Amino acid sequence: MLRPYVYIMSTPNNLIETILDHHSGTLYRAALILGREARGAERLLRLLMTELVRADPANPPSEPDLLRLLFTVAQTQPPPRHTHPPRSRTDQPTLHQSLLHLPSEQRYALALYLLFGYDLAHLATILNMDAAASRATLFSAMRNLAPSAMLSLTEQNSSETCQEVRIALVDPGGRLRHTPAIRGHLATCAECRSFDQTWGALSQTIEAALRTILRERDMPARLEAQLISLGAPRQRPQIPIIFAVPPLIILVIIASLVLPGMNREPVTVINRNTREDVDVAALIETALANHARIPATSSTIWYSRYETLWYFNDATYAPIRAELWLDRSNPARHRLQISHTSGGAPYEFQIANGIDQLAYAVDPLYRPSLYANLAEHDNAESPSLINQIADPSDQARALAQRLSYGIWNIPRFYLQQAQQAADLRLLGRQRDSTHSVYILSFRGFSPIGYPSQTPGRASEPITILLSLDTESGQLRSATELSSTSDTTQSSRVTWRIIEERSFNTSEEAGSPFNLVLAWNGRGSFPAASDNPRADPAMLLFSRRDLRNPSTLLNLRWQIYLPSPLPTGSERALLIWPSSTAMPQAIIYLGQDRHIIIHFDAPLTLNPDETITTDYANIQLQASRPRRYQINLNPTLYTHPPMALDVYGFSYPEVIAILNSFQPLDPTYLLEHKKFFVE
Repeated sequence: MLRPYVYIMSTPNNLIETILDHHSGTLYRAALILGREARGAERLLRLLMTELVRADPANPPSEPDLLRLLFTVAQTQPPPRHTHPPRSRTDQPTLHQSLLHLPSEQRYALALYLLFGYDLAHLATILNMDAAASRATLFSAMRNLAPSAMLSLTEQNSSETCQEVRIALVDPGGRLRHTPAIRGHLATCAECRSFDQTWGALSQTIEAALRTILRERDMPARLEAQLISLGAPRQRPQIPIIFAVPPLIILVIIASLVLPGMNREPVTVINRNTREDVDVAALIETALANHARIPATSSTIWYSRYETLWYFNDATYAPIRAELWLDRSNPARHRLQISHTSGGAPYEFQIANGIDQLAYAVDPLYRPSLYANLAEHDNAESPSLINQIADPSDQARALAQRLSYGIWNIPRFYLQQAQQAADLRLLGRQRDSTHSVYILSFRGFSPIGYPSQTPGRASEPITILLSLDTESGQLRSATELSSTSDTTQSSRVTWRIIEERSFNTSEEAGSPFNLVLAWNGRGSFPAASDNPRADPAMLLFSRRDLRNPSTLLNLRWQIYLPSPLPTGSERALLIWPSSTAMPQAIIYLGQDRHIIIHFDAPLTLNPDETITTDYANIQLQASRPRRYQINLNPTLYTHPPMALDVYGFSYPEVIAILNSFQPLDPTYLLEHKKFFVE
C-alpha cells in the first residue's frame, strides 16, 4: 500500500515549494518526456502548478499523483503548432530519433517503467488507463523501438499461458515471476525464454538512451522561481552566490555531480584548492566508522533515510528507500526496512526490542537476493515472517549482519573500493544542501552492476564520485559516471542520504520499535518462538536444519566442495532438514558475499560461458547485482548435479573457486569442519 506524504499546509506558495523540494527533478524530466523539448516541458509544468493552486489540496500530492496529473494536463492540451518532434542532430543515434517519434503515452510509459521504476499497477493509475490498456501501451512502445536497437521481441506463443507468463516477467513489482509455475513454464518454453532475455536487453538499451537524452536536465532555477511565483505574488528573496572558478577540467568532472539521477538536486561548487591539506585516507576511514551509527551529538533515537537502486534480477529493478532507527540507550534495539521509494510494503524488515524479541520479514521479490531458490515451501508468493525469542547479543549480531549485506552494504562497498584505489583523488569542496562536502574520485565497480571483470558484461571500471561531509566525514552520496556506446557520458546517483533526525523519546519518534505499529506488509507475525536461528545472516533457517558435514560421507554420491574456503568466506552452513533424504544446500557466508550450493537442482540458464574441468561440465550466467548462477553437471554418474548461486565474487575469484573443487573425504573434513556452524 502507498503511504502519502503528510505535511501541514498554509499557502499555495508553500504548496509549490514543498512539491518542488521533493519532486522537481522527476517532474521536470517527466515534462521533458511529454513535451519533447524545454519549451514544451515548461509550459506543461506551469499548467500543472496552476491547476494545483486552483485545486488547493490539503496536503501535497504524492509523486504518482503528480505524475498522473501532469499526464492529464498534457493530454487535455491542444497539440502545438509544430506537429513533428524537434529535429534530431545528424549524429544522434537512430534509437534516440525513434524515441522522439513515439506517441506521448508510449514515451511516458517507458519513462515511468525504466527511469522511475513504477510497476504495471502504478503505470495504469498514472496513465489513467485500465491494466490491459497500460500494458498494451508499454508493450507497443518496446516493440516499436526494438528494430532501432537491432532486437526483436518474439510474438510467438507455445501455449495459452504464454501471455500471462510474459506479463509476470515484465512487471518490476511482479512477484509472480518467482513462483514455481512461472519457473516451470520457462524451463519448457523456448519462446518465453527468448522473450525474457530480449526484454531485459531492450530495457537496458532504452534506459541508457533515455538517460542520455535527459542528461544535464535538472529544473532550471529560473523556471523554479517562475513556478513558485504562481502560488504567491511576492518574489522570493535572491541569495547571492559567489562561485570560485576552478580549472576547466576539474569543473567538468565536478559538474557531472549535478546530472540527473534519483531526483537529485544540483549542488554548487564553493571551493577548489589543490593545496588544501586533507588526509583522504583518514577521511574514508572516518566515513566507514560513521556509517549507520548514531552521531555522538544526537539524542536517544536516531533515524536516517537513504535512497539507492537495486536489481532483483536482470529484468527487475527499483529505486529503493532504506530506513534505519537506532537506540543510543540500547545498541541491540533497532529497526530497519527497505521499500520502494513510492512507499508500500517493505521488501525487507527487521525489528528488535533490545530485550528478548527479534522479528524479521522478507518479501518474495527480495528473497532470492539473500536465499537464491531456497524459498519457504508454504510462502512462495507471500512474505516470510519470523518472530523469535533472542537475547540482546543475538539482536545486535542480526543488525550487524543486515548492515553488511546487499542493499545495506552499498555505501561500505564504495568506501572500501576507495581505500584500495590507486587513482583516488580529492577534487575539491562543494555545498550540498546544508552541508559542505569533499568530492573524491576513483575508478571502480558498481555494487549494483555485473560481477567485476566478467567477459562481455560491461564490467570495465567506471568513474565513481563520493561526497563526504567536511565536518563529520560521513558519506553523503555516491555517483557513477559511465560512457555509452555513442561516446556520450551518463551519470546516476546510486546512493544518497535523504534525511537524518534525532528524537528524545520513542514516542516522539512515532514508536518505531512497536512491531504492531511498524509492520504494514501482508500477513501477521506469529507469536515469538524459542527456536534459535541457524545464523544471523540466514534468519529463515532454524538451527534444527543444520547438520554436521561428516553426514555427507553417508550419501551414496561423492560430493565435491571448494578447497580452500572461498575468498572472503568466514563460515559455512549445511542445511539439511530431517525430513529430506538429500541436503538442501551448503552455504558459504562472508561480508556481502555468499555461495549457495543446491544438490540435484539444475537451473534454467542462458549461459555466458561453458567450462570443462576434470569433474564437471560447468555453465555460467552473470547477472546483476554482482551475481552468478552456475550449473555443475558431473562427468561421472556417481556425483550429483549441483547448482550454485554466487553473490559478491569477481569473475577471477569464481573461476578459481570452480577449479578448487575437491572430493569430500575425512581429510577434507578435518581441514574444514571448524568453519561449519552446527
